[in-house]
Amino acid sequence: MWAKPKFLKHMILLAFIPLVLSIGMAPAMSFGNIFGSPKKQMDDGVPNEDVLCRVGFDLMLRPTGTVACVKPTSADILIGLGWETLAEDSPMLAELMVEEKTIEIDGLTVSYKEGGSTDSPTILLLHGFPTSSHMFRNLIPALEDEFHLVAPDYIGYGKSSMPSVDEFEYTFDNQADIVDKFTEELGLTEYSIYVMDYGAPVGFRLFDEHPERIQAIIVQNGNAYEEGLETFWDDWKTWWNDKTPENEKKLH
Repeated sequence: MWAKPKFLKHMILLAFIPLVLSIGMAPAMSFGNIFGSPKKQMDDGVPNEDVLCRVGFDLMLRPTGTVACVKPTSADILIGLGWETLAEDSPMLAELMVEEKTIEIDGLTVSYKEGGSTDSPTILLLHGFPTSSHMFRNLIPALEDEFHLVAPDYIGYGKSSMPSVDEFEYTFDNQADIVDKFTEELGLTEYSIYVMDYGAPVGFRLFDEHPERIQAIIVQNGNAYEEGLETFWDDWKTWWNDKTPENEKKLH
């Protein structure tokens, strides 16, 4: 299993604070002030969730200099802070603008990123190994004006559930089954698929199961396996190894 890199979120946010200060968007603020405030607020009866969020470094400085407790994937809050335009030119902020959601499939949590209007053509983004939907963090903001983009984390990847091998058999069939049910839960009846690496055997299974739903297939370094080729390529393999007129006739 791959450890979830939760520390990256904090590193990004902490690194961003001095950037904000350096361009004069907010006055300097010490960590003593940040940590002092939640203690007083807890005594004043502020909900624990809000206090824990503040001391958990989920912090961003508003242009006015006040502190906001935000979820890094909350586009609405970032827009409210007035950073939508800045995000267009900053890969780091563009990533923060991507909305992150979860859904339950067969008792498992599937995490996914989503961007764009549901009225636009949908592209299902299927990641490879050993990555996650994180690999599409910059692609989604770049395309969301014209497309509805959905990027799930497979089971055992990203922020989705990570059951043991005794609880879940990690096969392409099972991963494709979860993704198939995921698309149905989201009501995706027509969509294109963008497949990369392991995404290919997952996406190809979706196409095999529901060819009427798949509008286009975009392949980037997709994996294919001999087990799925059966006997179709036998005559081609013979010709590749022995290019005689007789073997070539078998191809037509």
